[in-house]
Amino acid sequence: MPANFLHGIETIDITDGPRTVRVVKTAIIGLVGTAPIWQAAPDSGELIETPRLCLSDVDDAKRFGGETLGFTIPTALRQIREQGRGAVIVVNVFDPARHKVAVAAASYTLPTTGAATGQVTVPHRGAAGLIVTSSDGLTTYSPATDYTHTPATGVIARRTTGTIPPGATLRISYDRPAPELVTAGDVIGTVDPLTGRRTGLQAFLGCHAIFGFGPMLLVAPNFGTLDTVAGAMDTIGQRLRAFSVTAAPVGTTVEQALSGRGPAGVINFATSNRRRVLPHMFHRRLGSSGTIDLVDPAPAWAGLCAENDIARGYWVSPSNIEVKGIVGLEMPISASLNDPNSEANLLNEAGIVTWFQSFGTGIRVWGNRSAAWPSDSHPTCFIAIQRTFDVIAMSVEQSLLPFLDRPLTPAIIDDVLHTVNSFVRKLISDGALIDGRYSFDAERNPTDQLAMGHLTLTADLTPPAPLERLTIEQRYDANGLKALYTALAA
Repeated sequence: MPANFLHGIETIDITDGPRTVRVVKTAIIGLVGTAPIWQAAPDSGELIETPRLCLSDVDDAKRFGGETLGFTIPTALRQIREQGRGAVIVVNVFDPARHKVAVAAASYTLPTTGAATGQVTVPHRGAAGLIVTSSDGLTTYSPATDYTHTPATGVIARRTTGTIPPGATLRISYDRPAPELVTAGDVIGTVDPLTGRRTGLQAFLGCHAIFGFGPMLLVAPNFGTLDTVAGAMDTIGQRLRAFSVTAAPVGTTVEQALSGRGPAGVINFATSNRRRVLPHMFHRRLGSSGTIDLVDPAPAWAGLCAENDIARGYWVSPSNIEVKGIVGLEMPISASLNDPNSEANLLNEAGIVTWFQSFGTGIRVWGNRSAAWPSDSHPTCFIAIQRTFDVIAMSVEQSLLPFLDRPLTPAIIDDVLHTVNSFVRKLISDGALIDGRYSFDAERNPTDQLAMGHLTLTADLTPPAPLERLTIEQRYDANGLKALYTALAA
């Protein structure tokens, strides 16, 4: 009813009614590791313990540099990009101020001829805290007036306007980057009690407030092979509904991988988490320096899963898809389509994702199930089914925000049901669901709960299971001989 007298016409906008459900982003990878940040572009912003969104290889190189021995992030980003598309939220836990080792002073003589006149190069890239003195140690030179230092190349150049004599012999000491000092605790992270700042894996919990979305796949290459880090990834993944991808340690044999699923195992596979993927076997790939390196397969699996989400859909299993960018596996593994005793099949039977290679197939991801299998035989042990449930739940939860705190009336219930069931029909047409519906069950909504403002809806959803096993029953059909008699009679 209008509050004031009006002799005229008015228009009142009515915004009640159903809403459209937007599907959450699924091809988002959360990567924690170490990066040679001295290679970053000057305008890259904060790069230590801060979630940074990388959408392309240009972003990767600009913020986290190129592949460098001892650092995990650049290699992992390249592994991800080799599989295709996908956004990566990166948290670098390498801090040059903490993870460093002092290098004792050594003598360097400045050349007086050639292209490198007046320049020397220290052995370590990313050196910091340089102390440059005369050969007798009596004079300490200033970087502001006497020399320049380029951390990315290690070059120290004499300023012609400074006090360093041409051809001088210098004593140079510095701190070198020491990524080997990064600990599992650094990767797991914490929350600063004074500032509330999250570090390490904990930083992913604040990503939705920053970007409007968070990671759905978590990787911590090399560090994820540690039980403590893998357990922390599970904890964060549970809160985010994200899958943790944690590979077996380098050198793990098939026997060790299988035993690792049991109480006597000594690797990071003793879990039944339905949001944990357990890839076995490191990859061989060509590094930027031209060497064949062993690399953690978790980033490649996550990158392939993200590309699969975009190309086919999050409801499609990422198994039986060729891995790009690798030249081989750490060790041979037997695989066969019809041999239940092949190593690949035995690993799959234990809830371990592995690799399939046959004539003309390339190296393919092989395995549909999470670590929940075989202790849990529920269909959600299929990676694709659990992810489908997670995506639907998150999408529906975020899209029902406009209905919260409105009067709980039959009309609002109808609007909510119309909203979510329209979404279900779209998922069925896309192939993400075979069938499904949301409903209001009176028995689940007693009057005392409704009076408290608590509404319960029931969701019955049927995502498709991956075709994991195909059985063909063949028999001899003697009726086919009738055609022979017919031909002879003619």
